[in-house]
Amino acid sequence: MKPVIEFGATVHPTAIVSLGCVISRGAVIGAYCRLEHHVCVPNGVALKNRVFVGSGTIFCNDKHPKIGRPPTDPLTVVESEAVIGANCTILSGVHIGERAVVGAGAVVTKDVPPGTTVVGNPARTIRRGEDHG
Repeated sequence: MKPVIEFGATVHPTAIVSLGCVISRGAVIGAYCRLEHHVCVPNGVALKNRVFVGSGTIFCNDKHPKIGRPPTDPLTVVESEAVIGANCTILSGVHIGERAVVGAGAVVTKDVPPGTTVVGNPARTIRRGEDHG
């Protein structure tokens, strides 16, 4: 199954988009990003440079969806060099900081500060940015 990249999506030519990924119009994928199999990146999500996204990760673009109206939530941003493990769910409007790590299977409902590691459902901090070397 080839990746689906809708017209109007911005994908840097150095990004790697694996099989089964869906990138919707308005989504932005930066330089040297790697999206593993079956990642969903909808409108309103921006991945900066060198972001890794594990298989099966879903970015949501509307916390309160309604039929017949476009998503109204703010932009979801993943800063440079962040790592998101497999099968994560990232809610809309979340900001994931530079070099942050989201453990596999986490459900991210709040912002993740730079350099911080979060795990679980809902995601909780297990290591703060200042703890990283």
